[in-house]
Amino acid sequence: MSGSNCCSFQSNISTISPRGEHSSHCYTVVKRSLAISIIFNLLIPIFQIIGGIYANSTAILSDALHNLGDSITLILTYIAFIAARKTATATHTFGYKRAEVIAAFFNTMIIVGASALILAEAVERFLHPKPILGEWVVGLALVGMIGNGISVFLLHRHTEGNMNIKSAFIHLLGDFLTSLGVLLGGIVLLFKPWYWIDPLLSFAIVVLIIKGCWRIFRDALRILMEATPPNVDLCKVKEAIEGIQGVLGAHYLHAWMVHPSNVAFSCHVVVEDQPLSSVASLRKNIEDMLNVRFQINHPILQFETAPCGTGAMICELACTEYQASNHDGTPRDRSISSYTSFIKSPAFKEKLALLLRVLFGGVFIFASLDKILNPKSFAEVIFNYHVLPDVLINFVAVTLPWVEFVTGSSLVGGWGVMGALAVLNSLLMIFIGLIIFNIIRGIDISCGCFFTEIENVSTATMWLEVFRDFVILMIGLWLFRYYSMGVKSNPWKESELK
Repeated sequence: MSGSNCCSFQSNISTISPRGEHSSHCYTVVKRSLAISIIFNLLIPIFQIIGGIYANSTAILSDALHNLGDSITLILTYIAFIAARKTATATHTFGYKRAEVIAAFFNTMIIVGASALILAEAVERFLHPKPILGEWVVGLALVGMIGNGISVFLLHRHTEGNMNIKSAFIHLLGDFLTSLGVLLGGIVLLFKPWYWIDPLLSFAIVVLIIKGCWRIFRDALRILMEATPPNVDLCKVKEAIEGIQGVLGAHYLHAWMVHPSNVAFSCHVVVEDQPLSSVASLRKNIEDMLNVRFQINHPILQFETAPCGTGAMICELACTEYQASNHDGTPRDRSISSYTSFIKSPAFKEKLALLLRVLFGGVFIFASLDKILNPKSFAEVIFNYHVLPDVLINFVAVTLPWVEFVTGSSLVGGWGVMGALAVLNSLLMIFIGLIIFNIIRGIDISCGCFFTEIENVSTATMWLEVFRDFVILMIGLWLFRYYSMGVKSNPWKESELK
């Protein structure tokens, strides 16, 4: 770690301690950098919207909405960065550092979604080139480059060891490269009417963006799945522990990351029968070795005088093998009734609820993206329903997609689960009712639930849309029932659900 990069959040006490003077200085610097970046990325769309309206350019207005999405990403990063500073509590014993990992995971999803929309627009423009005002493209691209360039400069010093900041940095760097590509294309367009160069540059930029965010997505997913850190080889760790004098064996090894700079580890260590005070120095030797050789800074060691279970290196494999038979060694019952009991077990329902909750929230996040980027088209979709007064159409077109995005993100992240489910289930009921209302009135248009493109569809297709939304609603109602019963039977978990 270089001397100038003081805020890289490495795994030493002076850096991560909330009470340390060095940590407080780094925290203030990063917080200020994020705040300045948010301000710049709120100013960029203002100039682009004004310029886009003046130039009558929908491309510039779309880019303005994309930059507004960047502001949301930075705000999410800012909130997660502050939340990660909260100390451990009785309900969150590792603290809130993983909030930054969750934010990084969501940021990469937003990046991929935005890249997909850019790619789709590039394909459309490549097949059907449109005239572009080169002078306005160059001017507004410079505005984007300046704003995003300042943000990239401010954040690049703080990306090392902080996945949350790095994901925001990659997002802004992608926007900077996008503005650079648009600038170069605009310069070419000033002299040559090569309109195909704009989508060609978009293809190249999307490839660079996806390549940059893939590693962050993979590392964030690895941490959230509590996988073994890539730099920790459990076989070598086991050999190293057993090579220390006084250790007879080691088994049931677990290694995971709470945060990129916090690697936790647990295992059972077999020693000779002796007083507990006698293993203090041995414990210190093992912890020092783990920290120096494998960068493990949160070890949990359980000392035993004999191996428990089968004494295998991985606990889960040993438990699976052990539980496959009864205590007398006879094969355990694997009839249909035993599998039925497993499906009805609380553990299975908990895992199923988590999976469905993430998918349910992800559906609404996906459904909101095209509406956020194309509010004018979504307003036309709402108008075609003929149920709202004209004065409310634009308001609903702007606010409804953000309600879907925020509540969907809240549901995926596990924050305010009951409230998010109540809002999204209510929206689904309204959507289903409106589609059926259109069928009754003979208005054969697509519902606009996922895409804002207006097209005529058959009545059968509209009934399929009703069936699709009904299935999603049933999932949402089951989740609402599951979590509401969990709160009633476990009042102490209420804060976790919220």
